[in-house]
Amino acid sequence: MQILPLILFGIATAFSPGPNNIMTSYTAFNFGFRKAIPTMLGVIIGWTLLIILLQLTSAAVF
Repeated sequence: MQILPLILFGIATAFSPGPNNIMTSYTAFNFGFRKAIPTMLGVIIGWTLLIILLQLTSAAVF
């Protein structure tokens, strides 16, 4: 299993201005930082679960 490409992909997408980052900054700008914390946690937890599930299912398939 090659973990380096997965790590590099995760780093690149975590700091890119994707839809989640734009939505979180919009929420923080309009409603304040404290109201944006659940959005930030949702993005972080959702992305982590997505990567874990993709890794587990691809390992099961191959």
